[in-house]
Amino acid sequence: MKKALPLVLALLGSMSLQASIVPSLELVLPSVVNPGAFTYIYSAELSATETLDSSKPWTQFFVIMDFAGLVGTPRSSNAAFAPSVSNSGPYAIDIGAPAVNPTDDAAVPNLVFTYTGSGVVGGGAAVPLGTFEADSIYTSTVLDRYQGQAVKFAPLSPLENGTRAGNTGQVSVPTAFRSRQR
Repeated sequence: MKKALPLVLALLGSMSLQASIVPSLELVLPSVVNPGAFTYIYSAELSATETLDSSKPWTQFFVIMDFAGLVGTPRSSNAAFAPSVSNSGPYAIDIGAPAVNPTDDAAVPNLVFTYTGSGVVGGGAAVPLGTFEADSIYTSTVLDRYQGQAVKFAPLSPLENGTRAGNTGQVSVPTAFRSRQR
């Protein structure tokens, strides 16, 4: 065990832990907007190592992939984010990292929240971005992918500062299939 510990620490130290916008499922409630459906309430946070910057030429967003049973349109508590739906993507691009799109079922809609605000948000501290909602006819959930794209905040690394930052992770989404309990 003592010999393995330095190797594990060296591997962890060499990993770049980057995230831009990270959504997480907070609550599922019966929908008030769409009777018979269920409202999925997500929160999202901008990483301390990223910003949202309206002066950049690329889109800054986060997308929750494969939101099954969507009813109506997604909603945002933050007026700086425009909600929309896409059957494919969008996909984040991180300058310096290989472009690998996540698995995305084109038959199931994606929830897209695009930054449309003005100025710069974040940089140096994590920023809660508000709540983001969508309704589904399903209550069963499964882990699926999300992606976020923002701007790197790295004032001590001038070559990276102000470039694109992308991330991919997992978040719970509604599914038509009941998940098995083990």
